Amino acid sequence: MTVYLLRIALTPAVVLLAGLVQQRFGHRIGGRVVGLPLKAGPFLVVLLLTEGSQVATTAAQGTVAGLLSVVLFCVTYGRLAARLGAAWRTLPVALVAAVAGPLLLSLVAATWLRLVVVVAAVVVALATWPAPAAAVRVPRPARWDLPVRALTAGVLVFTLTTLAPLLGAGLAGVLAGAPVVLTVVAPATHHGYGPQAAAVLLRGTLRSIPGTATFVTVVSYALIPLGGLLAFTLGLVALVAVDVVARLLVRARRSVAAPAVVDL
Repeated sequence: MTVYLLRIALTPAVVLLAGLVQQRFGHRIGGRVVGLPLKAGPFLVVLLLTEGSQVATTAAQGTVAGLLSVVLFCVTYGRLAARLGAAWRTLPVALVAAVAGPLLLSLVAATWLRLVVVVAAVVVALATWPAPAAAVRVPRPARWDLPVRALTAGVLVFTLTTLAPLLGAGLAGVLAGAPVVLTVVAPATHHGYGPQAAAVLLRGTLRSIPGTATFVTVVSYALIPLGGLLAFTLGLVALVAVDVVARLLVRARRSVAAPAVVDL
């Protein structure tokens, strides 16, 4: 019963949280929330409690592959949103790109090497991200927009998680890391606020992916030898550490890029 309740309620709760944060703090912070392991983490906990550490470990390994699909989705949608105009044109192209992520990482056996590929892809994506265009004023979404986002995402994830166990823990993990929530949140942001807002949201999501990928990787290696509590604790510590290091590197890069002030 608990598993079904989590399947039904977890993703809508994440979408509602991200939407409220987005409305309160802006698109970048909303994207950061979407990129956190708010779906993958509880999913792995449920698998650990119901299926055991071996199944949860296999699912965690698959989740890392799924995160590369998030990176490819964010890059494709963020770069093409303004060019293609409408969300219904941009979404299919981004989904095609996202499918390539797990297919590419299926050729990589070692989970730590999958992590390296995901982080490298994020670094390249952020380093080459185009400068933001001039902001365009658009109307705020209707009041029903956020509940519809949550309901749509919930139906999608419930369907996928119901079918995934029939195909194995590895694929279930890939689906847990896949950009299912983004397939709702990004087009909704695009439609309600404009393509530039969607690009800002997706760039924020990218910023959270290295920490999330590190969290899942640590859990995959630590679950069997150390147990669930210690594995997830170490994963959270690693997530925070990676995020802090990333912030320091970004600040250092900005300081170097800033023009020096000459004291005359």
